[in-house]
Amino acid sequence: MGAAAAQYYNKEIERYVIGILFSLKYQEWSEESRKVVRTVQSLDVSSDELFVHKLVDATLVHNKLWAHISNETEDNQLHYVYVSSYSENSLDKYGHAVSKRALEQVSVTSLLAPEYLIWNGHEFDPQKENGSPSLITMEIARMLLDHYIVKNETTYEIIYSVLDMDRKKVVFYLKEEVDL
Repeated sequence: MGAAAAQYYNKEIERYVIGILFSLKYQEWSEESRKVVRTVQSLDVSSDELFVHKLVDATLVHNKLWAHISNETEDNQLHYVYVSSYSENSLDKYGHAVSKRALEQVSVTSLLAPEYLIWNGHEFDPQKENGSPSLITMEIARMLLDHYIVKNETTYEIIYSVLDMDRKKVVFYLKEEVDL
């Protein structure tokens, strides 16, 4: 392929890739004044990643945890996630443990990846990755639609989920289901 053809080809790919990105804004919502206070984050995401952003319970942006209130799409092009500051009181029994662990994590990936934390009765313990294959973004979105995850023949309830945008992780807070 000649240089001119390669340049044209690269521009077409770039135009195609740019064409499938969606504009997403995180808007801080004030329940008191019943309106958007400010834009917390603006970004362009793929359609698969858009699902993940809208399905998680909260998002960690620049080391601040934001609880999701709602989301919407305007004219099939502009996407919004409405957030408020995360309150530990919003989750009975688990609220403090979720925020504590969300702010402690440090491992980073280049592609969006899941991370699992298991409730031990007092806090959430990180699970070691045992060479499990990385999941594509749409598989992570499918997991977010479920209420339970089965790992190594053990069933876990999904208590909460957080998208850590700084680390490119979707953190699943899990509690082992006990049959009585």
